[in-house]
Amino acid sequence: MRKLVAAVLGGIVVWMWGAVFHMLTPLGVADMKNEVAGENAVMSAMKSEFTQGDGIYLLPSMDLGDHGDEVRIKAWAEKAKTGPYAFVIYRGDGLPGDPAAMGPQILHQLLTSTIAAFLLAVVLGAVPGSYSKRVSVATLFGVFAWLVVAVPQFTWYYFPRNFAMVGVLEHGVGWLLAGLIIAKLVKPAGT
Repeated sequence: MRKLVAAVLGGIVVWMWGAVFHMLTPLGVADMKNEVAGENAVMSAMKSEFTQGDGIYLLPSMDLGDHGDEVRIKAWAEKAKTGPYAFVIYRGDGLPGDPAAMGPQILHQLLTSTIAAFLLAVVLGAVPGSYSKRVSVATLFGVFAWLVVAVPQFTWYYFPRNFAMVGVLEHGVGWLLAGLIIAKLVKPAGT
């Protein structure tokens, strides 16, 4: 029962930190741009040119079957090097529901944060040692999450540096804060 309570409280704390990080600091929108000259023309071109439907498009594009073809890889690399380059998440029919009503996204994020906090509570319940050691483990979980998600996005898909790097603050601080609560409520076995 303590793990469940710790998970709910930890999930709420991580969710609240995420809201603060994204809505009240400039860090949560690092490198995001909100204006595109000729936006209507770009969107019209996407509708006509993104013929494979919803998904992620990398521009310049390369057929995944071309990885063994040196000539095609070099041609793609030259286009990519001279630019432009884009990583586009495309939904041809727009976003579902009312995108301005963020209730479903908020609930989804709160639920996933609570599930992650429960998993952390299970781990911290198995970690012997002091309170500060277990809080450190929780913080490392946040850094781990950043390393396995944001850093590969930066490395392989060229996400902007600031966007990728500030994630360590979002995840590290969020799980530090959750760890303060979870480590207090969930004691290691045998203590």
